[in-house]
Amino acid sequence: DAMTGGATALEAYFDARARDADMEANEAAAMMFPTSVAACVAAVLFAIVIAVLMWRAFYDPMRKLTTVARRIAEGDATARMPPLAARELATVGRSFNEMLDAVEGHRQRVATADRLAAIGQVTAGIAHEINNPIAIIRGYLKTMRKEAGSEQLRQELAIIDEEAAACQRISGDLLAYSRAPKLELERVDVGRLVRESGERPDAKAPAVRVDVEPATIRVDPLRMKQVLRNLIRNAEQASGSSEIDIEGRRTPGGYRLSVKDRGRGLPEGAGARVFEPFFSTRCDGSGLGLAVCYGLVSAHGGSISAEDRPGGGVEVRIELPEREALAP
Repeated sequence: DAMTGGATALEAYFDARARDADMEANEAAAMMFPTSVAACVAAVLFAIVIAVLMWRAFYDPMRKLTTVARRIAEGDATARMPPLAARELATVGRSFNEMLDAVEGHRQRVATADRLAAIGQVTAGIAHEINNPIAIIRGYLKTMRKEAGSEQLRQELAIIDEEAAACQRISGDLLAYSRAPKLELERVDVGRLVRESGERPDAKAPAVRVDVEPATIRVDPLRMKQVLRNLIRNAEQASGSSEIDIEGRRTPGGYRLSVKDRGRGLPEGAGARVFEPFFSTRCDGSGLGLAVCYGLVSAHGGSISAEDRPGGGVEVRIELPEREALAP
């Protein structure tokens, strides 16, 4: 009886404990459900916020890229990508802008070449038609000077002949510009070529300082001397008594020659037009010297450009291609 009573009491005890544990579990479950729901809702909201931020991080740059591309297609060559916050996308934006700069530079070069080619065709016809009458005029002037009855008349006829000769030189420059020159290429020492081009018989002429990296280049020496002497003469007229620098350097793409002066520099907007015929920054210039230089350098397969120097003056660069340049 005692053992039965003890077992009954023990059963009742464990039943009470089980009921208490069950009640505590139910209460805990009732309390955890709202917390779980709140946590799920917070997780969903957090995921939505992250998705929106990521979408904006990619969508906004793509939208800007599309806008810039549309502006470029509509003819706005100045459209560029603004700086982007994301590092990876910022790299893409910079590369895109660099591509646009390269395309615009190529477009301008092509437009300039087309414009110069059209001008060359027109000037060739004009020069040919003008040259023949000038030659006849000079022939008659030569005869008239011999038959002139007074010294004053001979002097006046000589002045007319000089002006006709100037017109003939301009006509010759026009023909030289418009026709593809026939080059006689040979390998020459660039230092010797530059020094011979810089020799000035006039003692009052500005000094020419030569600093060229030794190399042998394959060019037409007479034509290249004509280019360098023309550039030196322009630099002398621009800088007065200031020293003129000629530099030569080997480059990854070939060889570069630079003629530098310390004159007034280029007028605003003139950098892209100085190699056009008839364009001159001097009131007494014909505007054909640099145009002829452009044609001769282009015939060598190179390029020529002009830009202002820091501190004043102009630097004219001649870039000869790799196939024309050799190591020392």
